[in-house]
Amino acid sequence: MIEARRTGPRIRRRPSAMTTPTTSLLTRRLFRSSLARPAFYALALTIIAPMAWRAYERTLPDNGFDVAGASVPASAIVGGGPGRDDIPALTDPKKLPASQASYPDSQRVLAIAAGNAAVAYPINILNWHEVVNDRVGAIPILVSWCPLCQTGLIFRRPLHGAAGRPLEFGVSGLLYQDNLLMYDRQTDSLWSQLQARAISGPLKGREMQPLPAAHTTWGAWRTRHPDTLVLSTDTGYDRDYAADPYAGYRLQRWRTADQSGLARQDLVIGVRIGDQARAYPFSELARDHAQGQIQDRFGHQRLVIHFNALTGSYRIEAADPVAVMSTLAYWFAWRSFYPHTQVWRAPPRGGRPPASGRRHR
Repeated sequence: MIEARRTGPRIRRRPSAMTTPTTSLLTRRLFRSSLARPAFYALALTIIAPMAWRAYERTLPDNGFDVAGASVPASAIVGGGPGRDDIPALTDPKKLPASQASYPDSQRVLAIAAGNAAVAYPINILNWHEVVNDRVGAIPILVSWCPLCQTGLIFRRPLHGAAGRPLEFGVSGLLYQDNLLMYDRQTDSLWSQLQARAISGPLKGREMQPLPAAHTTWGAWRTRHPDTLVLSTDTGYDRDYAADPYAGYRLQRWRTADQSGLARQDLVIGVRIGDQARAYPFSELARDHAQGQIQDRFGHQRLVIHFNALTGSYRIEAADPVAVMSTLAYWFAWRSFYPHTQVWRAPPRGGRPPASGRRHR
């Protein structure tokens, strides 16, 4: 598990359980001197005890959700720091035409196009909200972003109830394998982003349909879709969207590679087709493929992957794009959910792309 927890959405390091001899000595002296003072007991009862209890409550794994009978080990569902809805999801947010937006071309976005409609969601806004309930054209969509895993997926929101209305999602404040757990407000079921299904509650086992999305830059998306809409910073919440609350977290590098040769925070494009998974490391994509495009055959589909290793951008073309689930991801996150994933390797210069990736074990 990553040694970081979300607080707000800020990141703080878990304090070490070890204490130095000097710290222990000072603590004992303070305790012994305070123990003799009646005021210490009043302080403990009125301030310290409630603070300790609130701190303990935040370590409880459920945030008010019933995780009994979950399809994943309940012990692996942990609090990420914030409580339920402490990170506020957006619902039917304000969007702007591209001509009215002032985002820099380098701004990273998670974007979707369906029919004649296109919408882009800047990552600097998603960092603070993680979940957006929206529509692209007539399609009800769920935009999901996990800053800890760098995973962004857009789903068609499932319909529920006799009226067949789309589910509305919020941020549970919980994590499973360090990945975002969302919940639907109608049934309080928990949904795993990278599993694309409900893992607890009345809708346990129900799956969501991923929709083709692009991890790209605002400049590249606007060029391809000049009539696109883009999420506005006028969200109704007082947030500094110019600031990156996870900048320090991303600077923490785990450089030790595993048997695949990849380190925990190496960026990959994770692709799932049916029950098969493949990871395309940007380090491999960038090697001998300066043109920014590869072709691969995977899961009975021919994939064309357009990428930019410098910006961590990509989009995928496929014969049946709805059957392809893909996301940008840190290697540790993709490997945790798909331990038998194949790892794509760049062929030697002048060689043909491999027919299949090397399986990670």
